[in-house]
Amino acid sequence: MNPNFDTLKAAKNLIAHGLSESQAEAIVSTFSEYNGEIAVKSDLQQLVTKHEMIEFRLATKQDMADFRAETKQEIADLRSEVKHDIIELKISTERDIGKLRVDIEKFKSELLVKIPAIIAAIFGVYKIIEKLVD
Repeated sequence: MNPNFDTLKAAKNLIAHGLSESQAEAIVSTFSEYNGEIAVKSDLQQLVTKHEMIEFRLATKQDMADFRAETKQEIADLRSEVKHDIIELKISTERDIGKLRVDIEKFKSELLVKIPAIIAAIFGVYKIIEKLVD
C-alpha cells in the first residue's frame, strides 16, 4: 500500500461520485486504518503463482533425485576404491612379512654360526680372569 495515501483527495473523489460526506469519511477512515495491511498491484506482482510453485517443486524433486543418484554412485565408487586399496595393502603387507621372515631366518642362521665363537670368547675371558684371580 502507498504510505502517502491522500485521505482528503480520496474523500472528495468519493463525494464527487455520489456518496455523502459521512459515507466518504467512513470509507476513507476504514481504508486508512488498514492501509498497511492491504495489498496493492505491485505487492501482488511479486507473489508466486500456483503454477510457478508447482514448477519449482518439481524442479526441486528432480534436483534431489539427481543428487541422491550421484551420491549413491560416489559412495559405490568409494567402496570399490577402498576395497581395491585394502587388497593392495594386504598383498604389500604379506610381501613385507615374507621379507621379514627371510631376514629373521638369515639373522638366526648367522647367530647360530656366531654363538659358538661368542661362547669360546667368553670362556677365554673367563680363563684369563681365573688366572688373574689365582
